[in-house]
Amino acid sequence: MRRVASRWVIGAAVVVGVGLLAVAGRLLPAMPSSRPPAGDVVTVIAPPPEPSGPTTLGVLVPQVVEQRVGQARTALEAAGLSSGVYERDPQGRDAVVVAQEPPAGVRVPPGSVVGFRTSTDPPPNDPQRGCQAPQPGGDPW
Repeated sequence: MRRVASRWVIGAAVVVGVGLLAVAGRLLPAMPSSRPPAGDVVTVIAPPPEPSGPTTLGVLVPQVVEQRVGQARTALEAAGLSSGVYERDPQGRDAVVVAQEPPAGVRVPPGSVVGFRTSTDPPPNDPQRGCQAPQPGGDPW
């Protein structure tokens, strides 16, 4: 009989304990939760991303052919690009860009190197040369 009585006492204690927990849970304020309650829909509107300037589409390579080396370098630096002259080409103040790579109008990543070839000979139609190149169908003399 003693075993049966102790089981009753343990069962009654469990029931009373659960009851006390239920009452205490209703009386105590709920702890705030960082998560929204299940079932609620939360819409978060994020601000649009900051435009990343020239890196989004790249930098447009400027036209530097027929410019002096100093002017070409300045134009490339203003566009956010670097310049490179073929080391055996003339680089003095009279040197003129005669070819560039990549060509003008192409988009490249910022900081890319634009290489160019230079010459100190004026182009054929340059007034500094003192003569004009023959025109097609014209008299060369």
